[in-house]
Amino acid sequence: GRTGVIVDGHFNELRPSNKNADLCPEAYANRLFIFCQASHEIYILAMVYISRLFKLNPELLVPRWDVNRLMFASVIMALKWHKDTCDLFPDKHYAAAGAIAICDLRQIESNFARLIGWHLHVHFEEYQRQQLQTMMAPAPEPAVDCSGCAETDCPMYARRRASPRTLG
Repeated sequence: GRTGVIVDGHFNELRPSNKNADLCPEAYANRLFIFCQASHEIYILAMVYISRLFKLNPELLVPRWDVNRLMFASVIMALKWHKDTCDLFPDKHYAAAGAIAICDLRQIESNFARLIGWHLHVHFEEYQRQQLQTMMAPAPEPAVDCSGCAETDCPMYARRRASPRTLG
């Protein structure tokens, strides 16, 4: 059978991708949003977790190729900690959505939880503060051109097709 989810009455097939680093962050976030069925609230929680990560580990540097793994870890931890068990997909589905191996999923989860000190509970005030910051922040232009991304639902891909650029 095919793997995917139904969104607004339409089946969206989960296309295989072996390398999450090949997708630009915008396409990767969109992929997680669709195939993990993560709500906007889950993304707010994931942002709280990322803020905690850097607050607790100020020396941490995230290489460009690990940005998607960081996003994946925070979204998965938010999903698993804050959604009802009956609403969750099996780990195999999340690994496919994240374009990673199942053993990597478990390693990423444990490393992320350890780095945030297993502090997964989010107080309402902290959630509201992050939600307000997110709503007030202008949408940033990507710092890195994702010219290697071929995802047709990627906003950067659509922009590149509309106005091609050359590297002189």
